[in-house]
Amino acid sequence: MSTWLEDLVSTLRSEIANTQELLEHVPVRVQANAIMRNRNPPYHRNPESLSAKTLANELAKRLALDRFASSDPFPYDELCSCLSPLKDIRDALYNSELHTHVKFPPYGMAITDGRMPIEEFAKILLKQVFESKVDE
Repeated sequence: MSTWLEDLVSTLRSEIANTQELLEHVPVRVQANAIMRNRNPPYHRNPESLSAKTLANELAKRLALDRFASSDPFPYDELCSCLSPLKDIRDALYNSELHTHVKFPPYGMAITDGRMPIEEFAKILLKQVFESKVDE
């Protein structure tokens, strides 16, 4: 795995753990649950049903998937106000170094482009961050 990808995976795992830690504090969890339910459309209809670990993973995964499909870097800013590690996840996913290695849409008119297609990058990142069982 490339250094830039290792750094990204490490950052995401660390910030997911930090998000989980925050979600284990009752006042933060209550505030986060309210934001998730009251947004239109809601981030999650029943966040209370998820453990802090599952919710942290789901939020990070949603941030990553939205990054692959959308160019809007700010859809979770309201939630970042109480879960600051989500901002760090967002910042890592919008890092300029990613654009050096990954082809994000819209694609330019370059004749040759050696960057990794977004679909391939998404598979690798999701597998490394969310399917790997390193910490268990």
